[in-house]
Amino acid sequence: TGADGQPTGLLNQASLTKVTAWAAANPTFAEVVTLETAVADANALMGNLSYICPTNMVGAMKTTEKASGTAQFLTDGKGLNGHRLVSSNQGTAGNMYFGNWNDLLLGFWSGLDLLVDPYSLSNTGSVRVNAFQTCDVAVRHVESFAYGNDTA
Repeated sequence: TGADGQPTGLLNQASLTKVTAWAAANPTFAEVVTLETAVADANALMGNLSYICPTNMVGAMKTTEKASGTAQFLTDGKGLNGHRLVSSNQGTAGNMYFGNWNDLLLGFWSGLDLLVDPYSLSNTGSVRVNAFQTCDVAVRHVESFAYGNDTA
């Protein structure tokens, strides 16, 4: 969100392109192409172009035909319309992102700090381990990205 020490991330960029809402929870081929079109319209269709979406959406697209009766499915789980497809549940549920991932910058200002606390859970004989890292996400060229979902 960018608040309370959280990284802003991609979704919370002020001018990130949202495509027209999809008709169902999982996109059709035409709806997938709207993501590429949005990036192309911004003259940013170049670089490390990939899709990222949740694993359940990838599963649904493996059984969704591009057009009825063609036996050509949206994805085999590795690629989508000639671009790499990455499945991850780290993003917001139901969102699919497309863009040039070279324009998403990750900044780290420290290593991973581990703090071992043997006191907080001492009454149960347990040890609490906390991990801290100072990092942020910056978008070099927000026009390089678009996202969509069923409520975009």
